Amino acid sequence: MNIYLGGKDDPLESKTVHRGADHRCSKESAAGASVADLCCIYDLSDATYYNWKAEYSGMTVSDLNKLKDLKDENCHLKQIVADQALDIRALKDLQTPTQKASLAG
Repeated sequence: MNIYLGGKDDPLESKTVHRGADHRCSKESAAGASVADLCCIYDLSDATYYNWKAEYSGMTVSDLNKLKDLKDENCHLKQIVADQALDIRALKDLQTPTQKASLAG
């Protein structure tokens, strides 16, 4: 499975990196590889590397997979809530003024 890393507004600037690439990158850094070399190998910016390091340091690949799955599930649940809110709003907009008055009082 791939992880989306690019800019949120422009999908053409997006990069996809396989799960665990951030973990491999941090392992190689701990083994002595320079950050500049790693960024060149994995086609990352320095900022992305340091963001990964701040967010994922100390996590195993299985922890990263669990975190990604939880983020996906959370996104799905947020979409369900947003859809329900739109449905409720649409139903409220369809009510006649007399129906609104009877519900209010």
